[in-house]
Amino acid sequence: MNPLHAFALAAIVLAAVTLFVFGNFFLGDPDVSFRSSDANWADSENRHKGRDFSVILLSFERYKRNCSAPQAALLRTTRQHWLNAFAWRSYLQDPEWSVPYADPVPQIGNYYPPVTMKHCYNGGPN
Repeated sequence: MNPLHAFALAAIVLAAVTLFVFGNFFLGDPDVSFRSSDANWADSENRHKGRDFSVILLSFERYKRNCSAPQAALLRTTRQHWLNAFAWRSYLQDPEWSVPYADPVPQIGNYYPPVTMKHCYNGGPN
């Protein structure tokens, strides 16, 4: 094999492996945002900081208990982007993607209530 062809092949293989590794790390396990069906609670995953779906579920149950909202349902506000092939495994296997989708509520954003706000969730009035 010509040395130039060998170099080009090695560069292509290295680029493909690098793309695969970095793509999986940065795009393969997307964080997901959620809200309550009554739009009085919202939270988001941040897996790199340890806030995974199990933390979201505990937080949502705390909201339902502290705010007397047993009828509230958990809704996902993050869309699935099927063009992101790195996320397909997550979309098919991770339980957070089976939560029903609903549009986000701009007034509450991805985290509500804020820590500084008096709210039934954090010990304030209902």
